[in-house]
Order: sequence, then structure tokens, then C-alpha cells
Amino acid sequence: MDPFAIPAHFQEDLLPSPTCSISEFLQFPFPPQARSNSDSQYWSADVPVTLDVERLKLLEVPCRASLEQISHQIYQSHKLNQAASIQYLHVPTSCGRELFPLWVVTFWCEVSRLRQYVKEPWERAQLWLEKKGSMYRKPEMRRVCEEAHAALRILPWAGNTFGFTDNEPVTRLAEYLSDVWLSTVHVDQQLDLLRRDVLRSGTDLKCEIVNLAFFVKVLELYRDRNRVPYTADQRGARHVWAVGEELAKDVRSRICGIVNVEESHWVAVAIEVLDLIVWYGDARGGSNSEVCEALEWWICQHVKKEFRHKPLPITRQRDSHSCSVLALNATGYFCLPGKVHLLEPSDTAYERIACFARVVKRDLDNRPIVPDVPFGLTSTFESVPVGSHRFVFTPVLVPIMDDAYTIDHIDTEPITNPPNTTAVASEHPRGQASAPTTAFAMSSTSEEIPQGGFIHPASQPQKISHYFQVTTAAERIATDRARAREEWRENIENDREKTEAADVKGKKRKRELTTARVQAYRERKVADEKVMGIRDEDGKIVKVKKVRTMSMRLNKCPLHLMNALQSLCLVAEASVKSLFNVAEASRPNRSFKEGVRQNRTEPGRPREKSYKEAVLTNWMSPMVWSMIDRAAQRVGHQMQPTMIVKELKRTDPVLFEALVPQTLGGWINRDGDRPIWSARTLERVAKGNKPGGITTRVGVLVKYPEVTTEILKFLQGLRDASVALTLNTIRGLLIAHLEHRTPQIFKDPSPDGSLFRCSESFVAKFIARSLGWSIRRSTCAGRKIPVNAEEILLQAFLRMAYVIKDHRIPSELIANSDQTQMTLAQGCHMTYAKTGSTQVSTVGSEEKRAITVMVTLTNDGIILPFQTIHKGSTKGSLPSQKAPYMTESLLARFLFESSMTKTYWSTQATMRRFVDVILAPHFEAVKKRLDLPHAQCSIWFIDCWSVHRSDEFLSWIAVSHDTIIVLFVPACLTGLMQPCDVGFQRIFKHSLKVSAHDDVVQEVLQQLASGTAVDDVIINTTLGVLRDRTVKWVWKAFAALNKPEVIKKAWSMCKAGKFNLSYESLISLEALQALRDLPVTDPKFFAELIAPRSRQPPTLSSEEADLEDLEEDSLNVFGDDSEVPMGTVLQVQGEPVRLEVKSDVADADDRDYIPEDGGGLVSNADAETTFVECIGNRVVDATPQGRGLRKKRKNVMYSAQ
Repeated sequence: MDPFAIPAHFQEDLLPSPTCSISEFLQFPFPPQARSNSDSQYWSADVPVTLDVERLKLLEVPCRASLEQISHQIYQSHKLNQAASIQYLHVPTSCGRELFPLWVVTFWCEVSRLRQYVKEPWERAQLWLEKKGSMYRKPEMRRVCEEAHAALRILPWAGNTFGFTDNEPVTRLAEYLSDVWLSTVHVDQQLDLLRRDVLRSGTDLKCEIVNLAFFVKVLELYRDRNRVPYTADQRGARHVWAVGEELAKDVRSRICGIVNVEESHWVAVAIEVLDLIVWYGDARGGSNSEVCEALEWWICQHVKKEFRHKPLPITRQRDSHSCSVLALNATGYFCLPGKVHLLEPSDTAYERIACFARVVKRDLDNRPIVPDVPFGLTSTFESVPVGSHRFVFTPVLVPIMDDAYTIDHIDTEPITNPPNTTAVASEHPRGQASAPTTAFAMSSTSEEIPQGGFIHPASQPQKISHYFQVTTAAERIATDRARAREEWRENIENDREKTEAADVKGKKRKRELTTARVQAYRERKVADEKVMGIRDEDGKIVKVKKVRTMSMRLNKCPLHLMNALQSLCLVAEASVKSLFNVAEASRPNRSFKEGVRQNRTEPGRPREKSYKEAVLTNWMSPMVWSMIDRAAQRVGHQMQPTMIVKELKRTDPVLFEALVPQTLGGWINRDGDRPIWSARTLERVAKGNKPGGITTRVGVLVKYPEVTTEILKFLQGLRDASVALTLNTIRGLLIAHLEHRTPQIFKDPSPDGSLFRCSESFVAKFIARSLGWSIRRSTCAGRKIPVNAEEILLQAFLRMAYVIKDHRIPSELIANSDQTQMTLAQGCHMTYAKTGSTQVSTVGSEEKRAITVMVTLTNDGIILPFQTIHKGSTKGSLPSQKAPYMTESLLARFLFESSMTKTYWSTQATMRRFVDVILAPHFEAVKKRLDLPHAQCSIWFIDCWSVHRSDEFLSWIAVSHDTIIVLFVPACLTGLMQPCDVGFQRIFKHSLKVSAHDDVVQEVLQQLASGTAVDDVIINTTLGVLRDRTVKWVWKAFAALNKPEVIKKAWSMCKAGKFNLSYESLISLEALQALRDLPVTDPKFFAELIAPRSRQPPTLSSEEADLEDLEEDSLNVFGDDSEVPMGTVLQVQGEPVRLEVKSDVADADDRDYIPEDGGGLVSNADAETTFVECIGNRVVDATPQGRGLRKKRKNVMYSAQ
């Protein structure tokens, strides 16, 4: 007997039955699986004495990653007669030393496979189904979701599907209930169902729906047409030729199916012979020329006529995974236009659920009846490997009694030769070999087994069970399944009846509410008519003869109603005068200004555009607002916008035709106990007929028109030459020109005492107003903070505090590293250009000019030497030895390296070199300085980037630097928990920006000082020059920011509740108390914390992994103006820190900086908030004189003077 084969009687208790449903399988109590394993020996030469099956159900099986290696070692040791039993050495209890039979390792493998290939996919599918089902409100959609849930309660989890061309494993059906890309298996299943529906409908029996392999063969024949002629006798093409001949002989009228384009996208295609059309439907739009030409070539080989191409109707795709669903829907709409309708883009998930329900129904209708299990056998499964990364679980029958198990309490003799293992149904995929792993693979025999499995002599007394009918397990399963199906149908009927009853109840409720609303409206109308005298006290209409004049009726009317009537009359009169233009009537100032303009006698600037009537209505006009306020009072205190608009349109449908509830809802403030008109709305109402206007501001450059013209001409010339112009570059050019031509502009104070410094905010307004330029760039969504971020941050803090306490790690041995991108020429993919430009080109846009800088901060306030990584593989890709500040950088042990790849990002090799050259030597030097042993541990705090969390890198750290403990920043929380991101990257990038700006200023000033004309000034943006400048940039940042107070502040800014990552907080009494309380407050995390530490990477979802690996350039990162001092930038991050940073403009105490919309600091001084006004090519002086009025001067532009 094979010692590694699980005995059949144990399989019944330890593993799920192959006949149970998916829901029952998900509820089966599998033993947990460990996340990490011990490196000890798992086998023993001793023979196990006893076996507790219940304990096997509770003990953790080894980690999935190392299970294959463990099983292989046990197999090899058994061959050498060294292994007779196994142990649970990864369990940190006394159970880890208990001996178990060798077949337990097979049990481990089966549990791991069932979890990986069956349990986890179906759990994700069930969760996805519940999430989508909770979103639907339509009865039909909810009914389909209920059918899918019922299918999970009936469909067996093991074996293959039935009723389709290819019987695929049932586990593949879980992909329907997810957002993954549907594969060939699923598309062929849906085509089989569509083919059946077309045949049953009988609408077009000449329509042929082919599977995916058909069009794959057509494309193959088209590509080989010049090498291999297409004939009827060609090998592998006979079916394709036969279908083409059927189309030519009118046996088939059309053919349709699905084609895979570029191995990543599904499209629908069809050929209609009668109309000579080749249809092509792509959910992304467009067309694939190769597919269309291949289809036309193939059909023209049989039908000697010319075909035309037309787009097949299909719903447009809005995601990356619904192309197959939409292509199948388009094919169904083409074949059955009356029964199948095109989907809405938002209904793709509903269609996937419906596809799953149809496949399960087809499977259950065609699934064979499970035969009775003979006595002495039991139903189990065998795992069959399919490929290198998949397993198929096939039901089989195995004998219960074997050499290792006997039943002593039965007084009859057992069968001499028990029946051998027989398969319930041959369900192996075609072309795959069967390799049983858990059951005995034995051939069937012709022995007949007597009923009951034993022969009882007549002389022996009969058992009491002899007098009753015995039901086999198969019969019980069939009965339960039939009952489940009947309950399923009853539930569906009950749900349908409940839905219909709910619809009837809802309609009745709607009628009741409508009746109540109409009655309330009539009562309000009667009450108003009583006040106005139209009705008497009894509610009867007053006859005309009882009223003398209209004035008597109006005298009885309250004042507010009279005002409303007068306003209504005024509005009607204004509407008549302006040909019913409500917008023009609500803005009387426009017509007044137009009348004044037409009555002018002095010559002025000719009008370029004729006067146009207003389009937007001023709803805050007194004559209109009084009606709106009155309507709101009539509707009630809830002030529902929809009801107010309905009331207004009932009162005057012409006046309020353009008013919508969304507009009116923005005027209401609902922050208090009851809604009221907002303060902003009441301010606009107070303005009345003057809703607002445009104000102009003063320009600081109006005194220097010639310099302004030179600057604008120079900037336009650079843009015409496709030079990338960023805000920092343009500011440097402006400062250089102004310092060369008008240096006094930086010394003359503005009215508020501030000095002009040509800030980036000023530059942005200047070029936007004077040249009409705006930044042309792209952004994407930022990182999404998890809902339980506070809990994750606190656990990360406690994990670090526990490691520090456990290993007694000082502050000097704690470091945080982070890679940051540094652009050489900021903006090769981003430049200023004319607003609305569709084609914007820049020099150097074909390659990304940037490097990676590895920044490391220690907890005691030190910056370790930088590592810069450049794209390339030779020394020529690195800065030259003659670059400025290269000597100082090398003495400070800076590391300049090539990535040896086509990118500038860090790799495994550069990371290892950083640890070997910078990080590890620093830790060793600290240990020597503090007189600590070599075995003293240290902490390296890094983010979850792909290289950091790779098994290769972590394994290398464990072997080469075993004293370095790697702790990971929680995923998607680097902006809250990583010191480099929270408190250092902003000031580091600001320092680089200031240095780059200084280089631009100095370069332009040197050329202007040497006599170079303004138009001939050149900005050197070659790669070699910019690469050499980066040495100066990083050295200045290193020298300016390497201050203990700055670095320690970065650690203390990383907060987790009331704690932070400063060393004082990490070793505080509160932190120690939180660790002591963990067994009570969070026992699960405490168990994880005290478990043996491993080098396992953090577990991330696909979304978290994508966000962690996203380039920094793709994230929205705000920046401060380059003229903002470093000390000011540090103040917004915490307490002020004094730094001596050289600026391009003289320092002063009159600076005032505020954060802009993006978060960066900009100047708020009067000298910086103004801009130049231009008319055509002339600069106009807009200096205010007196009470905010412009200086009066004669018009010389259009007069003879």
C-alpha cells in the first residue's frame, strides 16, 4: 500500500465530498494555512502511534509557497528509509512535535490546492455577486441575481460542465462572476447557448454561428495565402472550405461569431451573403484592417462578388474587461434582433451574471444522474494537473476498506477482493493526462458484488436493518438535489409574486400621494382666492355683479400679494417689449449701457461685435426674485427645489421656462435645522439688477513697455522653436531680462510696501493675459486612502515600537529610504502653449529626461549620502568628473550609478549596491561608535514598491545582512507614514527647483552681459549639460537640509493617532502600555506580532500594487513657487526652522505667502498679484487714479492726434 495515499475512510472526514454544492463546499471547515514556515526538518524516522482526526482539522497546514519543496524532501527521505512520519514543526506549540502518518503531507497538498484553485475563486465570485446584487433595484435584475445564488446552492463543485462542445472544469465558471477578462472557454460556451437559441427560435435556420477556432483558422489561411494555396483538400481547412461552399450555394445565408484581436480584445464579426456585407463590431470603436481583409478574402474565394464593410451595431465599452460580453451581445442582436437588445454600458455586470445563470441551467439539464455507490466504495476526487499552474478535481470511487483499516465490530467476513476504483464520469479535458494524487487509480473489474456487499448464511440471525429498506448515499444526494431544485423553483415563483405585489402596492401608494398633493394644492388655491376676494367664506366663487371694480378687490389683497402681482405685470410688460426675451428683461443695465453707447458723440474705438441680447437670466432681479421667494413659501419649509420650480412654472411657464431644480438647489443652505436661502444668494439679491462685473488690476510692467515687448517676443520665439517652457524656466528668463534692463523694478516698493520679485503666480497671470498661454499637461487620480487608515497606521506604529523594544534598537539604527524622481529639464512632456492648442510639440519630448535619487533619513536626524541612478549602461550616462560640486559629492560618499536598463528607475542590482555601500556601512559605523555588538539589529523602513517586496530582494537581505530588519510602510499610506514623503520630499524638491531656476537666470544673464542680443539668447537643454547640473542641485539640497531639527521633524510628522514616529514617542510609556493592552484590544494583531518573524513580503491587492508601483510623475504633486524661501516652506510643515539659503532676489521682511488651490505656497503681496493689460500689440497703462477710476487721457489710437 502507498503510504502517501490518504485512506478512503479519512477522506470522508478531512476532505469535502465531490457531490456537494459550491455553497456547501465554501462552508466546509478547511484547516487554516500558515503564512510562513520553519526551516526545520518536517519528517521523522519514528513511527506514529495514534492519530487524532479532529486535531488534523484544526492544525495549520504549511505555507503554500514552500509546500511543494517540503513534500519533495519528504518523498526523497522516504525512499532512503529516513522518513516514517511527519511533524507540524511550523506550529509553535506542543502539537508541532507530535508524529503523524506520511499521508498527511498529501492531505496538506490537497488542502492547499483546494484553497487556491476552488475556494478562493468561488469566494471572490460570491462576494462579487453579493456586491452587484445589492446595487440592483429592478425586479428582473434582482431575479437573475437570485437565480445565480440558487445555482451556487445546487451546482457541484468538482468535475466538468455538461452540455457544451468542450466540457471544461466547473471552477472556470467562477470567472463569470468577476471583472476578469473572459477567456476562450467562456466565449465558446456563450456561442453554444446562442446557437441553441437561434435553432429553437426558427427565425433564420440559414444562420451559422461558428466557434472561435473557425475564425482563427480563417486568419491563419489568410496569412499563409501566398505560401500555401487555399483549396478544398488542404489539411486542416476542410471544415472552413465546406462552410464557405454552403454560403456560396445558399445553404447558409450568413455566418457570425467572435474574433480575438491582438490577443487582448474580443470583437464581433458577421458575413451576410445576400446583401454582400462584411460586418465588424468593436466595442472600443474603430476597425481592424487585417480581420476585415481576411474575412473578405475568404468569402470571395467562394462567392465571386465584391463585398462592402459596415460597422456592426454594438455598445461602446467603458472599462477594460467587458469587450467579450458586449461582443456576444452584439452577435445575439444580429442573429435575434427581436429577442436580444443591445446592452446599456452600465449593465455589463448584470449580463455576466445572466451568462453564468444560463450556463449553470444548461449544465444541470444535461448533467448525468450519479449512479449508486456500491457497497465498500466511497465517492471522493482526484486532483489532475492541467498545465503547470492549474489542477482539475475529478470525482472517483475508491474502496473504503484496505490493508490499513478493518472493521472489527461486523460479525460477517468482508469481501475477499473489493471492487477497484471506477470513475463516475470521464471528465478529463481532451489531451490532458490523468495523474491521480489522492485516490487509488485502479481499473474496473467484472466482479459482481452482492447487494449490501456481504453474503449472510441462512442459518445466521439477521440484523434489524435487514427488515428495512436501505437508502444509498447516491439516492439521498439525488433526493436532496431534487428537493433543492423544487425549492429553487418555489423561491423564484414566490419572489416573482412578491415583486408583483410590491409593484401593485407602490403604484397604489403613488396614487394616494398624488391625490393628497392635489388636494393640498386645491386647498391652498382656495385659501388664496378667499384672501383675494374671489371666493367667499364658504368657499363659493363670488359673482361679478357683487364686485364693483378691480381696485376694490386689490385693496383687500395683502401687500406681498400686490407686490407679486405688480412684479408679474412688470415682467409681462418687459417680455412684450423685448419680444419675450426673459434674460434681456432681467438685466435692464445692459440695455441702459447700450443706449448710452449709441448716444455718444465723441469718436472712439470702432465696435468689432454687434450688440447681442442676453442669454442667461438674472433670477436675482427684484421683479423675479419676489415670485421665487413666494413660491418657496407656498411649497413649505422643506424648500424642495423640484416643487418650487413646478410651482413657478405653473404660475408663469414663459418666465421660468429656463429655470431647473439643479440651479435653484444651489441657492439653498441646508446646514441648519431647516433650509434657508444662502448668504451668497441673499447678497446677489441685494445687488438686484447689477449681478456683477469685471474689474481690472494694475500692471507692474506698464512703466516699461519696451522691455515687456522684448520679453513677449522672446518667449514667442522660444515657443515657435518648440522649446519646452515651464513656469520655472519662464520666471528665470523674466528675472534675467529685468535685472539686465530694469534692475530698479526689484527695489521700488508697491503701495502696500512689498517688493516685486516676479513670483510664479505673477508669471502665470502675465503670460495668460499677454500671450493667452496655459500649461499643457496631464494628471491622474491620486492615491486612495483606505477606510481603516487609522487602524493600519496604529498597527504600523506598534509593530515598529515592538521591534525596538524587543531588540533594544537605538535611534541611530533606524532609517527610512525612498526613491524620488528628479527631472533634468522640467517639462519635456509639459509646456506652456496657446490655450486651446491641439498639437503641442517640444524638443526632447521623445524621451523622458529624469533620474532617480535614493534619499535616506535616520531617526536621529541625519541624511545619508544620496544614490543617483541614471538611464544607460556606460560611464557616458553619468555626470562627468568635471561637473560642479562633483569633488564635494564624492567626498561625502555620494553614489552615481547607471541602471544598466532603458529606464532610470532603481533595480535589484542598484538596491543591493545601495545597501552594501551606503546603508550597511553606516549601521556598522554607528555600532562601532556606540560600542554595540555586531549582532545588534537595525530597522530599515521602506515602502511596498515592487523591488522592495520581491522575494528575491528580501531573501538576499536575509542572507547578506541578517541584522537589518525590514519594515514596510502600509500600502497607499506613504503620504501619512513615510518620513521621506511627509516631511522631506517637498523641501527637497523645492531646493532642486530653486537651484534649477538659478542656473537659468545665470545662463541668460551671462549671455546678456556679454552683449548677446535678446533674440539670440539660447537656453542650453542638452542632456550632457543638464546631467552635470544635477550634481550641483543634489549637493546644495544635501548641504542645506542635512540638519537634525529638519530630519527629526520629518519623523515626528508621521502620526498614528496620538503617537508619531519620533524616537521619544516610539519608546514612550504610552506606547509600551498600548503594547501591553494588545492581547485585549486586538488579539489577532497581537498574535501576528509575537509570531516568529519572517521575510515574507506584505500582501497587497492588485489595486494597491498598481498604486505602489506608479511612477511619481503620474501622481498629482503640488509645488511651491521657486521664490518662496526655504524657511517659509518649512513653517507650513511644522515649527519654523532657520536655514541659510541663497535666493536670486534680495531678502526682505515684507513677504506674505498663502497656499494656492493645489496646496503650494504663492506670494500674496500687491506687487505680485497684478498683471499687464494688452490691447493688440500695445501695453495699456491701467493705473488707478482717485476713487478707483482710471486715469483720463485722450484717445490717440483712432484719432488724428
